[in-house]
Amino acid sequence: MRSFLPAPYGKNTPLSDGNKISDIEDIEMNIWSNGVGIKGKIDVALRTTKNRIIPLELKTGKSSFSIDHHAQVLMYSVLISELEDEKLDSGVLLYLKDGTETIVSPSVADLKGILQTRNGMARFSRALNIESFPVLLYLKDGTETIVTPSVADLKGILQTRNGMATFSRALNIESFPEPKLETRFCGKCQFSRHCTILQKVATTKSVKISEEMEKFSTNLTYHLSEKELAYGKQWIQWTFMEWKADRKRKNMEGIFMEKPQQRESHGTCLSNLVLERSERKEDGNIWMTFGRQNKEKLPSNVLEISELAVISTDEIVAIQTGVVVDRQETFITIKTDKEFSKRLTTIPSLFFHLDQYTSNASFPMQQNSIINLLEDSPEAKRLREFIIDLKEPIFGSLKKAEIEKIKPIVKKLSVTQAKAVIKALAAKDYLLIQGFPGSGKTSTIVGLVHCLVALGKTVLLTAYTNSAVDNMLLRLKEILPSEIILRIGGNYSTSRLEEIKPLLLETKLAEFKDKKTMLNQAKNMLLKTPIVATTCLTAGNHNFFTWRTKFDYCIVDEAALALQSSVIKPLLLGNVYVLVGDCRQLEPLVVCKEAKEQGMNISLMEKWEIIAEKVNGIVKLNQQYRMNSKICELSSEMFYDNLLQCATKDVANQTIEKFDEEMNEGKEEKVPRDLKNLILSSDISDSVIFIDTLSRSSDSNSFAQTTSSTSSKSNKGEVELISRLCQIYLSSGFPSSSIGIMSTYRNQVDELRKSLPSSIETNTVDQYQGRDKDIILISLVHTSISDLDYCNESLLSERRVNVALTRAKKKLILVGCLESLSTIPLMKNLIQKIENVYKFNG
Repeated sequence: MRSFLPAPYGKNTPLSDGNKISDIEDIEMNIWSNGVGIKGKIDVALRTTKNRIIPLELKTGKSSFSIDHHAQVLMYSVLISELEDEKLDSGVLLYLKDGTETIVSPSVADLKGILQTRNGMARFSRALNIESFPVLLYLKDGTETIVTPSVADLKGILQTRNGMATFSRALNIESFPEPKLETRFCGKCQFSRHCTILQKVATTKSVKISEEMEKFSTNLTYHLSEKELAYGKQWIQWTFMEWKADRKRKNMEGIFMEKPQQRESHGTCLSNLVLERSERKEDGNIWMTFGRQNKEKLPSNVLEISELAVISTDEIVAIQTGVVVDRQETFITIKTDKEFSKRLTTIPSLFFHLDQYTSNASFPMQQNSIINLLEDSPEAKRLREFIIDLKEPIFGSLKKAEIEKIKPIVKKLSVTQAKAVIKALAAKDYLLIQGFPGSGKTSTIVGLVHCLVALGKTVLLTAYTNSAVDNMLLRLKEILPSEIILRIGGNYSTSRLEEIKPLLLETKLAEFKDKKTMLNQAKNMLLKTPIVATTCLTAGNHNFFTWRTKFDYCIVDEAALALQSSVIKPLLLGNVYVLVGDCRQLEPLVVCKEAKEQGMNISLMEKWEIIAEKVNGIVKLNQQYRMNSKICELSSEMFYDNLLQCATKDVANQTIEKFDEEMNEGKEEKVPRDLKNLILSSDISDSVIFIDTLSRSSDSNSFAQTTSSTSSKSNKGEVELISRLCQIYLSSGFPSSSIGIMSTYRNQVDELRKSLPSSIETNTVDQYQGRDKDIILISLVHTSISDLDYCNESLLSERRVNVALTRAKKKLILVGCLESLSTIPLMKNLIQKIENVYKFNG
């Protein structure tokens, strides 16, 4: 490789076509092509002495000159042609093992003829001017070769691409392509079991199978019953349905089809930004800060911390992707793994656009987990018995020596928490731990992990979200050394990065400096670290878990939030499963209405609840440490059969601090005096308040709901009222960190954020799960002033309302129209239980 690079990096040896490399333009160049309809990441983009950009593809094996390698380089050449003047240039293929280098050289006529037959490819055919040829390079032996595909090769590539596109649009089992008639290549194929399982779950009408292939697939799936195949088929189909619905909702085509300003108006893009600064951090990542030239405020409803962003210009889509690490009123900071390529940094007055991006990668991951469940292995067979056959779990007992070891740890827990830990240690199969709101489920998990380590056990610690994984690790770090904890993947939130960094795989590997012992040290660390933590989906996708395949325990936090297909892979890695969550709070998010009605939203924890109840296989953490008695009573009566209790008298009797009259003396009254006194009251009987906006009976439309183009609702009257209430709290000395605002509608959250200080956390109910504040204000939005107004009752479901009611510690204020909300039975029942209903007359 060095021989081809320019000085001082190499000898600048000419490529086999006579071209010389003048510079490295980019590494892992990201290109999204709307012309070809393909995303590509090119190993190295080289600039030649002819001032052209060509792709370099590196291969670590011996030179094989396979059609796959040639085709890959050819497609990269086509992608690069879109970046400049649509001229198709060369590409290099280099085999590193033997140093062979070759040039990929399609002819003008062949390529032009094929591309003209491809609908949507006309823009390439107008200016095809091939000056040189693509090259493929094998890294391991240094072999380089010229790729010269024939018409048939190119036609095959495009036909394969079009076939994949057709299937990806359909996204259902019926659209599977027919399998091959012969099986001579199937025996060595790493996806043979995937393929045969998909054949079995596809409808016979849509897939025609030869006798030879039928025999082959039957031999690979003989271990599966009809019931097991039916489960696999159902979940694969559901995943396709959800994938399709999710794609429609996100409308990623807009990044190609709409102007940035249009995308910004739809709430998916920040347009016309300039790069204010770019800074390389110690970990090698680049933090890029963008803002408007005139320093004006950025829309608040696009891109939040930890979300993925696609960075584009007017000419180039998806130069890079990155993660939002800081978000202020006038700027946004994105973390990427590399700087912009040189050609971008030389363009004056370059404007950038940041689009929200949610990867579709989770859907194939979930389908892969379903196929893993149907594998012919002892682990998969055992898990199928519990998931599909609903086999009851069994429990043993602890030995006296084990009890003595864990006694000091268990003593620090509450009675119910200790019961859960001991029950988990006695489990042979699985245990469910239902964590009521504020009951200390994280403390319970930390106590359980501490006990397991004390007993010499290994633990895979997972959760549905990165934030939940990091919450557990922050607590574990306080009592256990970092050396025995390994974090795979990670949360991109800047508030957590430094605290979690010592636990990250990358950090630990970087500590090994001695080249002679480095490999053995790394292997020992990876294989023997007792606590490994990651998200459910990462456990099914990260290479680490392809060779460390077994743990004594797999603990899944937020289990009630996760789809069954999301938790299968981590459970396959564990011997005993502990699922922690609350099926009375938020359920798995399912966008597709049909899939939800069919049962896709039923989590594995919910599915196992009835079975676990029969054998005392569920422990309920019902003593809560968050809410005072008045707030606790609401949720306890409505959702927990009066089982939810305050853990201590101090918790039960806590109220907000007494209001200091002098602090507000002489200030303009923004709300009626009696309402002000009520919201500032430290009397525990005033802990829960419903403010009735009277919008249905009022002549004024100030509290009328409005509906956006995305069907999300807002209520500007409620925004104004809540803003006034917050000002009273702030001017009375309450810190902004003690106040939380929520709504079920995304649009209302956006409106509230515009009117409130950014220091007051304002989010949807769903985003508040797992969080709490001293004071919570809830904007309910719905106002049925006319017959045309309606309420999406799914946004006020029992689970979502339960989450909303259980976030406040000392004061809970609900704002809404009593008469309108009373048309919803659940809300009518709730309001009837609230003693303080204040009639607000504006």
